[in-house]
Amino acid sequence: LDSTMDVIAKVIELENLHGQGRRYGHPMLDIAREINRYSKPNVRFAGQGKEKTNAIKEQAIRALKNAFE
Repeated sequence: LDSTMDVIAKVIELENLHGQGRRYGHPMLDIAREINRYSKPNVRFAGQGKEKTNAIKEQAIRALKNAFE
């Protein structure tokens, strides 16, 4: 039995492999796309410098750690 995070991680992996880059309209894929965007701030904040992307990345990691503590 897979955990929720395992399922989400698998969906994100499949989405990355597909590479089509469009919205599918399926709720699980939309959730996966949002998680994927926030876990890769260098894509979301492209061109805004490493300082900004590192701060966002640290914030996302901190939120995940807090959720599992």
